Amino acid sequence: MVTVEVHTAGDVIATYLEILGFQNGGLEKAVRYLKGEVDFSAVSGDEILALLDNRIGAAAAVIFPEEPLNAVIGTVKEIFLTNEGATAWGIEVLKGKDVSEDFIEWTRRRRIPAVPEAIRTKMEKQKIALLHPAHMFKKLLRKKKGISVYVSK
Repeated sequence: MVTVEVHTAGDVIATYLEILGFQNGGLEKAVRYLKGEVDFSAVSGDEILALLDNRIGAAAAVIFPEEPLNAVIGTVKEIFLTNEGATAWGIEVLKGKDVSEDFIEWTRRRRIPAVPEAIRTKMEKQKIALLHPAHMFKKLLRKKKGISVYVSK
């Protein structure tokens, strides 16, 4: 089991960003950017995570405005992580509502919907042919071996 010792808000921010795929120089740049943009002095560890999620949530609301916010925050994180967004885009996902149009397009193209859209059309009228009860009885008994049934009309 791995133990992480946290000393400062910078440690919490760095760990959060490492989970998103930031490494080395990109990680340091992202931590400096966030410390300059957000005041973390009066918040605890869990509140720091909530502030970071809110920044990504603001970007997610711009990228997928028609979707509920709680669903798309995870989607944006997953897209960013699995498509090496930290290497390709750096701190773009952390800019909140100020994300670029190129990043919005890149994220939308990489989204894989869980369920395809339903296609609805009007159903044409169909003729339903009913079987005569004697023919249904014959069909049922025909399945058993050795039984023959004669149905007269």
